[in-house]
Amino acid sequence: MSLYFTLAAHCLQLASWFVTPVEDITVKIGVHSLNDPNANLTVTRKLMARYIHEEYNPFTLENDIMILKLDKSVSFNNYIRPACLWSGDTKLSRVVGDIGIVAGWGRRSVDDLRGQLDEPQMVRAPIVSNIECRGSKAVFHQVTYNTTLCAGYRNGSGPCSGDSGGGLYLLERGKWTLRGLVSLSLQNTWLTCDLNEYVVFTDTAQFLPWIRNILGDKYIDDDSFSGSTLSQCGKIGPLLLNGSPTLVGPWPWHVALYMTQTGNNKYIGGGTLVSHKHVITTAHTIARKISEGLFAPSSVTVYLGKHNFRNSVEGVQFRFVMAIYINENFNATSFSNDVAILVLNEPVKFTDWVRPACLWPDNATDLNNIIGKKGSVAGWRYYSYGFRSEKLHLFELPVVSQETCIRLYDEFFARYTSNNIYCAGNINGSSVCNGDSGGGMVFQMNDAWYLRGLVSLSLDKPNDIECDPFSFVTSCSLNGLMDFDV
Repeated sequence: MSLYFTLAAHCLQLASWFVTPVEDITVKIGVHSLNDPNANLTVTRKLMARYIHEEYNPFTLENDIMILKLDKSVSFNNYIRPACLWSGDTKLSRVVGDIGIVAGWGRRSVDDLRGQLDEPQMVRAPIVSNIECRGSKAVFHQVTYNTTLCAGYRNGSGPCSGDSGGGLYLLERGKWTLRGLVSLSLQNTWLTCDLNEYVVFTDTAQFLPWIRNILGDKYIDDDSFSGSTLSQCGKIGPLLLNGSPTLVGPWPWHVALYMTQTGNNKYIGGGTLVSHKHVITTAHTIARKISEGLFAPSSVTVYLGKHNFRNSVEGVQFRFVMAIYINENFNATSFSNDVAILVLNEPVKFTDWVRPACLWPDNATDLNNIIGKKGSVAGWRYYSYGFRSEKLHLFELPVVSQETCIRLYDEFFARYTSNNIYCAGNINGSSVCNGDSGGGMVFQMNDAWYLRGLVSLSLDKPNDIECDPFSFVTSCSLNGLMDFDV
């Protein structure tokens, strides 16, 4: 339950002589579409009180922060959850270089004159030092203080008109933590925000004593909640950003598989954690040439909670494989029944970085039910010339019918599609590629993510061994293929 939230003070007080009356403010929580603010998931509250920082200056926007108290508590659910307040070191230098996220309904870019958007957008914003911010343009000397921070890529994207007061969140120890409030952006010649410059945020970490004094024992830090994932603060679902690096932690069931060869670990593909001890991947990912048979189970290592391909940081776990089960009908030529289960040598510990995906319901296996829907896939894809991405990437891929798939390239897809292999993809250059085999395609149903397919095959470019990102990719459908005992 919660009664309080933070906001930039200038949202309600634009001048020293006028403050928007409390009774004129309505708060809608859980809103997604601005054109449908009364959706079933939205909670509406009026205000009981507001607390504007006593040293707020509406002309310079110094100390641009306020707290609003709702007239009634809000119950937390899958759509409404609190962010955590900052804890630990509050020095700005501690977060310089970190990438935060900001969400809002403001303009999409500097040349977007359409006004507010219907659905919220999310943008990354790297935090820079005040020295760098002020050095980028002289005017920042007049609008930045010890209680502000600057962030942004200065590339035409960022929080814009209509996003004021929104939070800047950093992922700290697996939990989304409020570090800033959108306060000020410079204007361009069209008198809209100039997103080729940094954005100024109120640094909420510098106001923690003031916030706690108002909230008393009701403030939320990263240790305030325990129990189920639903009740914990700062938890959000996966961030679906086609072809862009993910933030650390939002895809906790994706694993990296390595094979040990002469003392060295070689990456061989991805997989999906489905229990404390079981990982599902494609059979061809862990099978050598048919004449050589399987890898020895002991030669395969599973890394869980991994985000950066080259470095293992906080949250990463690894387990050895105790047993490998290949579907008995797997065909290494046609890639039909391309599924395997790995049994780990010891259970993993579920954390913010490591959690299982759900298995697909037995009563909903008809492929027609997912045609036209978008599944989500993660992986460390290869780029041109054999370079692999260091950071985990996410893709949303729409499932297409077998007929649509075959029409694109009948010589390939007629051979490699069947009743348990389906096609998906954007055919726009944003797709999984070499190195993503074995990774899971998951769909969100009833607030949980369910594993439906495994990345199996992709079409190569002509006269090249690199995948064609402008083509579909085949996924092994798991319907009917999980009926073997492990």
